[in-house]
Amino acid sequence: MIRWAYAFIDQVCLDIPAAEYDAEVSFWARLTGWELQPSPPEFHRLKHPTGIPVQILLQRLDDDGEGGSSAHLDLDCVDADEERRRHEALGVTFIADFPEWIVMRDPAAGTYCLTRREPRG
Repeated sequence: MIRWAYAFIDQVCLDIPAAEYDAEVSFWARLTGWELQPSPPEFHRLKHPTGIPVQILLQRLDDDGEGGSSAHLDLDCVDADEERRRHEALGVTFIADFPEWIVMRDPAAGTYCLTRREPRG
């Protein structure tokens, strides 16, 4: 597992337009053969087998957007707020704060999340 000072890459989150969501969830479950775990209505998680450190989270977007699905990394953090400050000092832009994660934008305009989950590594 890749580790920074206080954060671990935990999962790849596939961001899927609403109109494509059911088909994409079905596809990724069949492709990986991993157990599909429903979460809140806008998420599904593929439970990874033992020994595979990175999870796959499927997220239904609110709109049907153009351009299909995209992906971003989620980093589990020991202290997400402290990690946010460290990332901002490196040139990252804060986007939004939610109870379970913080959305950030890297210098090349890619988004990723700092989660408030205890790192599993």
